[in-house]
Amino acid sequence: MKMKPVIVDWQITSSCTRDCTFCYGPKSTKELSFEDISRIIDTLKHIGVKVVGITGGEPLLRDDIVDILKYIKGKEMGICLSTNCDLYSNYRDVIKKYVDAIGIPVESSDKKIHDSLRGGKNFDNVVFALNDISENCNMKIRIGTVLTNKNYHTLEELELFLSKFDDNIVYWKIYEYICYSLKSQNDNLIIDDYRSLSHHINGLGKYINSNKIIIDTLEKRNCSYFLIKPNGDAFIPLLSQISSTEYILGNLLEHPDEVIDKWKKNINYINYTQPYRCMFRSDENLKCRYDC
Repeated sequence: MKMKPVIVDWQITSSCTRDCTFCYGPKSTKELSFEDISRIIDTLKHIGVKVVGITGGEPLLRDDIVDILKYIKGKEMGICLSTNCDLYSNYRDVIKKYVDAIGIPVESSDKKIHDSLRGGKNFDNVVFALNDISENCNMKIRIGTVLTNKNYHTLEELELFLSKFDDNIVYWKIYEYICYSLKSQNDNLIIDDYRSLSHHINGLGKYINSNKIIIDTLEKRNCSYFLIKPNGDAFIPLLSQISSTEYILGNLLEHPDEVIDKWKKNINYINYTQPYRCMFRSDENLKCRYDC
């Protein structure tokens, strides 16, 4: 099997309109110029990348985000844009023109729960984006939900809410919570009742095709991404229940060949490709379960 990075996820900025407790986005760091970003895009095209996932932070905060999207599209690569939707209404026409799939975080169908996790007034922005996309275009939607002690018991209600947008949803990915620091290990978001969690997860699939529901555990995410930081450093996440960190492969501007070689040697290629197959094939069974 010839391994190559089909999809990369690029944290294009560390700036954000939110400050979520469970955020695993980049900390404040140097951001590349458009010229350097263009050079990396050229490298990604050269090594055979098919889809570039643009994330952050909040990628729509970059002044040159439109130019970045245009450049990627000009290289005939697909674009998945992950946004918290705070700025969606400002960029809706641009998004519909250049973006193939949009990643939207929805923590609960209960506005109070969602906003308690994401920050006030975010839920309305998310609902506006979901309605606008489902009513006006055929763009694929990737829903993301982080499992916490505040929202896991509302998963069934969230599934019913999301079913209104089922025609556009390519998958609903439910993420196991990552502890990146002592602070996060001690906060009140960590789930301690796994039997109850298992019950709620196993109750899913009534309103959305179960093939679209992915339970993304730490084990499945460990060593299974190609991620790029705002400064061009590429890395693979090293995730576990005890501590989570990053394996820096190198900088794509300075040593692209070395980065790709290290990625191939350290990636869990099966876990890397599994969640993305639904981007290219609609008949894959991607449903996983917690085994509690």
